[in-house]
Amino acid sequence: MSKYSVVRGGTPYTGPIVVTKVDDSRLAAGGGGTGLTVMVVGESTGGFPAGYTLPNGTVVPPMIFGSSGEATSKLRSGELLWMVQRAFAGGAPKVAAVRVN
Repeated sequence: MSKYSVVRGGTPYTGPIVVTKVDDSRLAAGGGGTGLTVMVVGESTGGFPAGYTLPNGTVVPPMIFGSSGEATSKLRSGELLWMVQRAFAGGAPKVAAVRVN
């Protein structure tokens, strides 16, 4: 193996690389009644990107949705909408979304 090689979970990776692990065990279906807001980041065809400055000088904050339908009407399409819909399907009570394109 080269000096940039890593074996993780039995899979060899040759670098330079970035390997991450996400613990999503607390995002189980049903939400657990925690009331936590899930935040997702991605691309969509609707809504302004977070951090975008409107002509009146207002900086756009992340969008916060209370339902899948509300997100669909604002985001229209794209991976961001898909992730928001999955979060609601998994039991999230609220989802904050950050558009990056």
